[in-house]
Amino acid sequence: LERRLTAVQQVGYFDFQTQPPQNDLQALYVDDAAKAGLLAEIQATFSKCVWPDASRLNIVCLRVSDDPAVPSETQRLSPKTMAQFRTIETEGDGLKSYVATCIALLLGRRPVCIIDEPEMCLHPPQAYNLGRFIGRFGASSDRATFVATHSSHVLRGVIQAAPHVQIVRLTREGSAFTAHLVPAAVLTEVLTRPTVRAETVLDGIFAQAVIVLEADGDRTVYQAVYETLAEELRLDVHFTAVGGTGGIADTCRVYRALKIPIAVIADLDILLDTERLHRVVSILTDSRNADGLRTLAQGIAGSIKSLPPTIDPEDVKTRLAAAAALPSDWSQNHDLPLRSALQELAQQLDRMRRLKRGGVKTLPASLAGEVSSLIGKLSTIGIFVVPVGELEEWLADYGVAISKHNKWAWANEAAVKVRQVGAQTADVWQFIRSVG
Repeated sequence: LERRLTAVQQVGYFDFQTQPPQNDLQALYVDDAAKAGLLAEIQATFSKCVWPDASRLNIVCLRVSDDPAVPSETQRLSPKTMAQFRTIETEGDGLKSYVATCIALLLGRRPVCIIDEPEMCLHPPQAYNLGRFIGRFGASSDRATFVATHSSHVLRGVIQAAPHVQIVRLTREGSAFTAHLVPAAVLTEVLTRPTVRAETVLDGIFAQAVIVLEADGDRTVYQAVYETLAEELRLDVHFTAVGGTGGIADTCRVYRALKIPIAVIADLDILLDTERLHRVVSILTDSRNADGLRTLAQGIAGSIKSLPPTIDPEDVKTRLAAAAALPSDWSQNHDLPLRSALQELAQQLDRMRRLKRGGVKTLPASLAGEVSSLIGKLSTIGIFVVPVGELEEWLADYGVAISKHNKWAWANEAAVKVRQVGAQTADVWQFIRSVG
């Protein structure tokens, strides 16, 4: 950072017809394309205008205007007019660092450019924009750029803009560092899907391990539980939600390619979607074991789907009759209680409902044993299936007052309750201990 801050300080003027530039600022002054590129980038990111100025004759400096429109040529030739604008030395470290990085890349004076923590002093959107700029201008057939960063915003920008990028992940073990280079072909394959380029996924690259979950409500509660166990589970773990089971496989593929330890927490009904489960399993174990687990899951899924609904047929008739007797003046919003009654009945007719409400213990004994055995086998490869069915079935004895029908509100209330009571020996704490 210090070198970037000094790189934009004013320098002496030079005779560009008889002398080569001695520094980046002098080189920028005579490079019209680089000046245009810098101006466009700072206008887009900071809504400001930055340009080199030599109106003081013996000094070249960078001027800054809060107006994104650059002064006219006539204005830039007027020393008095230029004196009305600030020099970049008066600006914050974020802008100065950003400008210095852009100038170095636009000029390309170095065959190898090393940028250490470019995100310093920048807001996340600015860090993302700088990452994109690095991705666009950081490499060519005769130049290479190395970026050391702890920012997922910078990383996402580089990945989205660079035609070719390689990631070297450094991990520290004691006083020694270990580097893992991800092959370019592998990286290109795993980053083809937009979902894995989100910051919540990329943040995991900077952690010791990652726990992948279906939804943000899951992350809210399970992370709160993990934090209460910090004295037991001393590991820098990142929790990432992928928006449903469909995103789990792609996310796991990214972390596996980067040699990052991963675990997956999934609701019990993932056992019914055997092909989706198989895609995740195939990333975490060899093909033979994955195929064997799929066969077991297919048999169990068939048995579960053959179970009848838990509601009695006569009870269904009674409740349908009660629903039919409800007032039906839509102008009085009578459709709302009718829809609510039918939705509740439909949920109870859902054969899979027992998996979500109560989990393994609601199944017949022999089938429950098979499910528990499969859950155990999956845990050995890093997939931890929620035995109680789903997130909202935890903490039944801890007085979470919010309705389970509002998952996000329930998750927030549950996380508060978890932090209030602290570490416990059973319930969701025991489950997270098995994951950690």
